[in-house]
Amino acid sequence: LVLEKAVYFHPADASFNELQGFWDHYESAALLTSEDLSMMLLAGSAWGGGVSAEAVLHNVPNQVLLDGAIKLGYPVEAVPQNTNGHVHECGFCTLGCPYGEKQGSHVTWLRDAADAGAKFIDGCYVDKVMYVKDAASGVEATVLNGSVRLVVKAKTVVCCAGSLHTPALLLRSGLSNPNIGRHLRLHPVVTVHGRLTLHLTIGRPRIHFQLGTKDGQSLVEGLVAGIKVLLAQGAVEVNTTQFHLPPLRLQSKEDLANPVECATTQRWIAQVRALGAVQNSIGILNAHQMGSCRMGSTPEMGAVNPDGESWDVRGLYVADASLFPTASGVK
Repeated sequence: LVLEKAVYFHPADASFNELQGFWDHYESAALLTSEDLSMMLLAGSAWGGGVSAEAVLHNVPNQVLLDGAIKLGYPVEAVPQNTNGHVHECGFCTLGCPYGEKQGSHVTWLRDAADAGAKFIDGCYVDKVMYVKDAASGVEATVLNGSVRLVVKAKTVVCCAGSLHTPALLLRSGLSNPNIGRHLRLHPVVTVHGRLTLHLTIGRPRIHFQLGTKDGQSLVEGLVAGIKVLLAQGAVEVNTTQFHLPPLRLQSKEDLANPVECATTQRWIAQVRALGAVQNSIGILNAHQMGSCRMGSTPEMGAVNPDGESWDVRGLYVADASLFPTASGVK
């Protein structure tokens, strides 16, 4: 009998949605940290352990690392894939495997166990190991999100909860060996980030946009107007999307009596205007894209003529917002 904390998903049923995938395949939805918050831990918690969530295909950052190391003469080679000889490039590896090719315990040992007649209970949390004197006698567990208790009697108990949960289980069970829970070993990783100009050949759009000075000033005045609206409606705390600007908090009776015009608000609005709307220093959103193949009276003025026909190819027309000669005045 195999008791598995994770819930079984057939590969064909995996959603490959990142939010759901992190919940289904990782401890604490991939947000697990050390007690002092100094380190994040990515710990797999899928059916059969964490191997099913291991990445396989080299993505662009990994390929850049590999190519750069070769260029510098660093010793580097790709780690052999655990895919039983298959070329595995599904692209969803960190969220499961739709093909069942990665040779984790979920497709090897657990499958062997099933073929040998083993039974499985998924979504099962083992609370403690039972033992009489110094001999194992079974386990106590819960299923269905803790709503049903389960007792399994067995003379042999094999704990495979991983380096995080195995010691916790043994300590919950009353074992007192001082080595339980000590000597944890990790592979700490730090990152370095860079901006590269890659030679893309697949025809994907690459967006370049520079915010004009007048538009930046208009955005800031829009922020100020929005701030005043919130305060007039009774807000006692206001934030903008400007980086490094602490929120405005009104607490004194004087400020709350006149939230829009009080000195605290005016000082904070002055900071808002001073910071301005500088790209990469404020969160800027957009939902309307226009003008990238604008119409014009000559080829020098536009990509298409006033009828929307290409200046380069007769009979080729553009009929979408990209031919707008200027931005629309309203949404």
